[in-house]
Parts: sequence; C-alpha cells; structure tokens
Amino acid sequence: MGAGREDAAALTRSTRTRAWPLVIRRATEQDHDAVLAFASGTWEGWDYIPNAWPVWLHASDGAFLVGTVGESPGAGREPLLDAEGSPLDVGQVVAITRVAMVSESEAWLEGIRVDPRVRGMGVAADLQVAELQWVAAQRADVVRYATGGENEASHRLGARDGIKVIARFRGWWWSATGSAEDDDHDPSAFEEAIHLAATERRREALKRLGEARMIVAAERDDIDDLWRRLTADPTFTAGQRLFEARSWAMAELTEAAFRRHVERGEVVVSREPVADGGWAIAILVGEQLPSEDSALRLALLCGDGPSAAALADEIRRLAGHSIRFRVPAEAPMITGHEKRFREAGFVTRDWEMHLLARQMHDGQPIPAADPARLVLADTPARIEPPRW
Repeated sequence: MGAGREDAAALTRSTRTRAWPLVIRRATEQDHDAVLAFASGTWEGWDYIPNAWPVWLHASDGAFLVGTVGESPGAGREPLLDAEGSPLDVGQVVAITRVAMVSESEAWLEGIRVDPRVRGMGVAADLQVAELQWVAAQRADVVRYATGGENEASHRLGARDGIKVIARFRGWWWSATGSAEDDDHDPSAFEEAIHLAATERRREALKRLGEARMIVAAERDDIDDLWRRLTADPTFTAGQRLFEARSWAMAELTEAAFRRHVERGEVVVSREPVADGGWAIAILVGEQLPSEDSALRLALLCGDGPSAAALADEIRRLAGHSIRFRVPAEAPMITGHEKRFREAGFVTRDWEMHLLARQMHDGQPIPAADPARLVLADTPARIEPPRW
C-alpha cells in the first residue's frame, strides 16, 4: 500500500543538467501506456497507479497531472537527453502527480511518480513547484502529503518548499493469526464492484452498531460535551486533530465535520466505560470512497487505552470483519496499553507513515515557475472539494 510519494529515490539530487523544460498538463486517455510504462512496478513489481488511472482521470476532487518533455529554448537547441544521455522526444511523459482537495480549504498531494530515466535531473523538484501552483489556485489554507518514515528523499523534497513533518502515524489492524506479517492486501476499491461491496460492508457494520446502541444519535443533548471531550483528548491532539477522511488521505476534523458525521450516524462510542472515567470514540465512514484500500478502516479512534481497545474489539466483532485504524506514533492511547490491543488481536508493524504539511498563508511565497525549467501548459483550475 502506498501513500503516493514513496518512489522518491534521487528526487532531490540533480546529477545532470536538464536542457529541456518540464511541461505540466492534465492527463488524458492517450497517456495511459506511457504512464503505466514507468508507474506499474514501483514497489517490488507492484503499484496502485494502474488501478487508480481510470478513476483519477475523471474524478472531480483532484487534478491528475502529467509532466512531459518540452522543447529546448533558444535558436541553437540542445538535444533532449535523459539522465544517461539517451534521446528523449518532445511531449514524452516522464512524470505524474495528483493534486486533490480533501475539504474546501485542504489540499492533498499523491501519486507522484518520475520515470527512472530522468531521475536526478530535478524533475520532481519542478513537479512539486507545479503542485504548489495548483494548490495556490484552490486558495487552500494548507497542503499535506504522506510518505514512509524512512523515505529521506521525499522528506528532503518537501523541505525544499517548506513542506515539513507534522505528525507520525502507526497502523493497527485485527489479524486472525496475530501476526503482522500475515497482512494480505484487500482488493482495490478503485474497482467499482469492490467499491460498492465495501460500502455495503460499512453500512451493514453501522447498522449492527446502531442496533447495539453504540452510534451517537443526532438528537442526543450531549453532542457539545462529546466534541469538547474529543478536542481535549491527547491522542487527538497528538495527531494534529486529523482523521483519515478517505483511505491514505488525512483532513482536519473540525466541529462542523464532526457534526456531519454524527448526523450521518457514523460516530461510535463505548456502550459502557471499561474503568472509572473510561471513554472512547470512533468514526466509521459509511461510504467506501475510491482508493486502493478497501479495508473496513476507522477514520478515527481516540480515548483512553483500555476503552479504545475494547471499542475497537467490539466494532470488529459486531462488524464481522477485520478492521484497521491509524493512531499517532507513541499516542497516549497506545503507550502503556499495547498489551490490551494485542490481546484483542490487533497487530502493528514498525513502519511509520509520516505526514508532511505546509501552511499556504504564512507569509512564505509560493515558488515561481521558471519558464526555462517548468511550463504550466494547463492553467491551474478549480478542483471541486468532496462532499463527504
């Protein structure tokens, strides 16, 4: 499973002068073969881009962009060469990325891939400038992306333009064997049949949770108290008040968003405290949004450790399926309580997902596009925010 920027080896290291500009435009159907030629085997022969292609190409909540080889400027044009000195063609696709909106004010970067033939030539750095130009056009307050904790190249790339680590997350999931190594990938929710089946599974789980009186009813008179308790929760604050709005994409859980999830019957609480003062809360979104991950994934799990472990276990049992969730690394909910989660059958790996962000209105200027290196062939246009 990928967060979209994991193929970042040599992304920030320019080893050969590039005599041609990178031309950024929206992807088209005709780019299919060229893109998949270098974006199909990023992780030991696997990549989610082939599954994402038909969805991202037409989705209104993001701009699926390609970077192509532009013509060398000037009368005595230099030959178009890759990092090894082999010839390139004008218009040849050498990079992709997607700029998405996860709310009206929050942008998300994903799916960056660079053809190995042009790595080390500053392509990814220029691609990131193009991403920020698109983000600025949305008037977004913040832009974020996720990458593996060990991916130093991706961290360096982000830092070039002020995108820095703000939080670290660990994934937990229920395993029938109790082994984190038996982590079979779920079918891709980019496929319509899988997407619909996963949505049905989520809705059935919410129905069962409702029958068990674990769903927060919109007419409850303590919604304000629940929100205040959540905002004071140390695990919630450790995660920068973010939740997994869709698989592998984080957004801020505002009070307005929290109330929308309450109205939709997607907020789950413990039936009874496990210990004095024990409390836990979770969000299970009823619709499986298109993504590579079709797992029954909690968008949020917070509370004290024993209660949160018990709530996750009860959700899993009532749903009748394995569930997944992310929590901040070293979260108070987990620290000192790992044994309770493991006794309930939940496992985790050492791998961390790092979340990087840049505030767009902090006085730091957006890098300008140098026309000798970067051309925006399509003017950045409005991206529709999702309606979740």
